[in-house]
Amino acid sequence: MNNIAIIGHNNALSKNLLELMSLRGYSKDNVKVFASNLSKDAQISFGDETLTISPIATFNHSEFAAVVCVSEGIMPQKQMLEIASSGLLVINATSCLNGLDNIPMVVGNINEGFSCPQNIINVPSPHVVQLLSAIAGLQKYKIKSVRVSSYVSADFEGQDGMT
Repeated sequence: MNNIAIIGHNNALSKNLLELMSLRGYSKDNVKVFASNLSKDAQISFGDETLTISPIATFNHSEFAAVVCVSEGIMPQKQMLEIASSGLLVINATSCLNGLDNIPMVVGNINEGFSCPQNIINVPSPHVVQLLSAIAGLQKYKIKSVRVSSYVSADFEGQDGMT
């Protein structure tokens, strides 16, 4: 099985991703979690086992087949683009690559049928998907513009962030 790097650990997405990978039979030997140096040697659950979080400074992309970025501010845009250009698959669930013309967001039922350039799958946040789904339904009315304000209260912490 190919090694997978998870960049970020402190949100509901990373915790659920690790749980799902464990349930699907990934070995903890094939998954490595990286975060800021502040999280060095912290532990995170991986099914019934735990993984030790490594500092992002020790990340070496040549050891992995794919990188999943789930936390903001840990991996700079330039580094993410360099990793993808080396041939590695990058799944980005941060805003780091938003707004780049050559890297579209993948939004189900809206822009299906295109290939992901540069080995990057750029996934928008859930509230962006909800807004885009609603706006896509308005296209038939030939509306020229829509102004939206979005406020995320629970953010990426899930239920833990609500306490």
